[in-house]
Amino acid sequence: FWYVHEEAFKLFEKHKLSPQIWYMIPQQEDGTQEQRVKQASEACLPVIERAKKMGSQVGLYNHGGWSGDPPNMVAVCEYLKKHHQVDNVGIVYNQHHCHPRLEMFEADLQSMLPHLLCLNLNGTTKDGDKKGMKILPLGEGELDVRLLQIIKKSGYDGPVGIIGHTQDDVELRLKDNLNGLEWLRPQLEGKPAGPKPRPVTWSPEQGAALRVKPAGVLVENNERNRVPAITVEARVMFPDKENYNIIVASDEKRSIRHWELFSLNGKGTFTLYAPGMIPDHVHTDALIADGKPHTVGMIYEEKLIRLYVDGQLVANQPVEMKPGEGVPGKLGIGRLVSGQIGSSGPVDWVRILRGPSLPWSQHALPPKAGPTILRWLATDVNKVESKPDMIGMTPEYSEELVDQILRHVNELGNAGRGMVAFANSKTACINCHQVGKIGGTVGPNLTKLAVERKPHEIVESLLWPKRKIDAKYKAHAIITADGDTLSGYVLD
Repeated sequence: FWYVHEEAFKLFEKHKLSPQIWYMIPQQEDGTQEQRVKQASEACLPVIERAKKMGSQVGLYNHGGWSGDPPNMVAVCEYLKKHHQVDNVGIVYNQHHCHPRLEMFEADLQSMLPHLLCLNLNGTTKDGDKKGMKILPLGEGELDVRLLQIIKKSGYDGPVGIIGHTQDDVELRLKDNLNGLEWLRPQLEGKPAGPKPRPVTWSPEQGAALRVKPAGVLVENNERNRVPAITVEARVMFPDKENYNIIVASDEKRSIRHWELFSLNGKGTFTLYAPGMIPDHVHTDALIADGKPHTVGMIYEEKLIRLYVDGQLVANQPVEMKPGEGVPGKLGIGRLVSGQIGSSGPVDWVRILRGPSLPWSQHALPPKAGPTILRWLATDVNKVESKPDMIGMTPEYSEELVDQILRHVNELGNAGRGMVAFANSKTACINCHQVGKIGGTVGPNLTKLAVERKPHEIVESLLWPKRKIDAKYKAHAIITADGDTLSGYVLD
């Protein structure tokens, strides 16, 4: 309903489907009321006509702003029917967007009745949209009985839906809503309420700004997350310190290469668990489950674990790696991969980098910089879900990025680790380049690199090698008289 999905229409045509299309009226900011209604109506016509050809109705979806106010939606429907003889358009009304017009709910419902295709229920409380309580299970809103009585009195007998629209387990959320609705039904007749059901996906005692408990997400993992060294960063806000809060978890616990960052139950302190390390826990005294936002980080190396909270080093633990191969699995964000434990609040973003890097300490999602394995931004239920960036992509060149890398090298660089990477068969640097008497001769000799090149030039050569190529190492292609193509370097 955010916009037209061409792939969806292709599937509808392929499988001969005629679903009801929910569509948001394009916002109209300028002009008189009559002009806005006319412009909005005509902007909807292409979708309405397309739906008509496949036998579908179009439900105009209320989502806030001018185009989501019931009087304007009714006006658009009436204009389309009067001036364009449209007979396949109506309104889909969602209660979680009713908060700004709660006092007008009864009048709005009456005006929409001739056009109403579907009414979606939601637990509702006054100013819920301003208190982190916009979407509640039925029975948890102080206005639920009153609003349901208005709906019953209106005589509406069309389709009724139930709002899910959270990151909770869908089945559990639906059960909470159905249990709440069953509890509300006797009260609509003035009968006493029975024992109130206790929701699984909602707790009124949480008292957090974000009251709908996130269930976390799973994303595809990368084998590089199982091999030190990596840097993991995240932004979190957890209101509940009595239970575990999972930040990031790689693979399932049965894998010896599993690791998870979380807040410890009962204390709310930042902690690492990695069964393939000795010791297998790294504890801190840094409280992160206090209802405040925190940026956390981990530098995970073969012999050392460092943990950071809001830019401050809070653990510096020597470790030993146990031998063994991991069991590949997914990456859990805000939950374990197996799903038994989640978190009491949001994980706003996560970034994982290859190698050790001073963790990001700011609130916003860090930029696309350095050797990124994963960069993930959480779903906003009012917007569109973001996806992790492409893994392993080299970012575009910028002087700021080079300066940032050099600062990290000065603070965390390790020449021995660099030599290991240089000789690694996967990077294959040593096949072409020589240091001292070791290595190949196809590429430039790097023995005197630190003398011949400035630090920023070395960074550029590694990440963006085509920016500056020595003339004698420029490749040439030659076509012989026989038509053969030879490529290589010109030596003399």
